[in-house]
Amino acid sequence: MEQDPGPEPKSPSQAPQLPHLDAAWDPSLQDEDTDEFCWTELQLASRNGDLALVQALLAQDTSLANAPATGYYGQTALQAACMQGHEEVVAALLAAGADVDAPGGNNMQRNALQFACTTGHARIIEMLLTAGARVNAGTGGRPVTRYNGRTALQAAAEGGHEAVVRRLLELGAT
Repeated sequence: MEQDPGPEPKSPSQAPQLPHLDAAWDPSLQDEDTDEFCWTELQLASRNGDLALVQALLAQDTSLANAPATGYYGQTALQAACMQGHEEVVAALLAAGADVDAPGGNNMQRNALQFACTTGHARIIEMLLTAGARVNAGTGGRPVTRYNGRTALQAAAEGGHEAVVRRLLELGAT
C-alpha cells in the first residue's frame, strides 16, 4: 500500500515571504516599544567593544558611565562590557567611576561581577574586585531567583568556570 505524499510543495516564489527572525535580542534595533530599546550610546558602544567611542563619550561626560540600566534586558555600560569580555572598555569605564555594584534592568538583576562570572572572564573579574566589587553582593535587594540573577558564585558555577569558583571561595563567597 503506497502512502499519500501529501500536497505538492510550494515553489519558493509561491511560499509566503517572512522577515528573517534573529532570536538574539539586539538593543540597537528601534521600534515602537521604547522601554525595550532604550540603551544609551555608551551602553551600546560598551557592548560592542568600541573603545574609541567609549573614550570619546566619557571625555564629554564621565557621569555617562553610571547611566542606569533600563528596559527588560537592560545593562549598564560596565555590565555590557563585562558580559562581552571587552577588557579595555571595562578599564575605561572603571577609570571614569562606573559603579561596580549597580543592578541590571528589570529582568537582568546581575551586577558587573555577576555578569563577568557568568562568562568566566577572569581578568575582568580581577579588575572588578580591585575596583571594589563585592563578592557577595545581592541582586538589587531582590532574592536570587530564576529571573532575578545569580550571586557571583552561582553564576561562575553555573557556567562551569572552576578557577573563578575557587577564586570567589577564597574571597569568602557564599
